[in-house]
Amino acid sequence: RRIMAAPKVVETVEFDADIHASRLGRLVKVRHRDEGGELSEWSHGVCTWAETQWIEETVPGGVRKVEIPTGGYQLQWGLFESVESALQQKRKRQKFSDEKMPYYIEELMELDPPLAAFT
Repeated sequence: RRIMAAPKVVETVEFDADIHASRLGRLVKVRHRDEGGELSEWSHGVCTWAETQWIEETVPGGVRKVEIPTGGYQLQWGLFESVESALQQKRKRQKFSDEKMPYYIEELMELDPPLAAFT
């Protein structure tokens, strides 16, 4: 009985918002539904952290591991003129959504009525 060796990893590509398509850094607004189904007012924010997953691609000589965004984002809450103004906000005034419950902006936009939009 032979033990198969794992394919050789020839390249590892970590997620980089400058080269991978994502909504990181986009200004967004979202709404929530309460237990009674009523919609809240719009909450504004900026996508500051992207949930990612690793995939493996077979390439000559082995496997390339690539980290890609899943579409889930953590938001920094606030109404900002630009992403730069969000980044410059004082640390003690920054408020973030729960990173364990990312917002899937594209999916929320497809609901009727939509619960997310880009600003």
